[in-house]
Amino acid sequence: MAGVVNEHFEENYAFDCTGARAAAGDDEQSLDRIAVEATISDLKRDMFLEKARIELVVLRNIDSNFIMTTADKVFPKGAIL
Repeated sequence: MAGVVNEHFEENYAFDCTGARAAAGDDEQSLDRIAVEATISDLKRDMFLEKARIELVVLRNIDSNFIMTTADKVFPKGAIL
């Protein structure tokens, strides 16, 4: 599921992030670049959690606490992909 979300993001929104990444510079270790990547990762995480909620909780009626706890392990808050 995370892979599908990442692929969807890259196909539909990655171009929109090009300017922010360019403005932050080429050094992927700079604080500005890390901040941009953290924001992008947060967006992907939110998309992933929403997909998990809809597909697993709403459509399959699986316990939401279990799904959200497990989803947080797969895609923890603050992770930079």
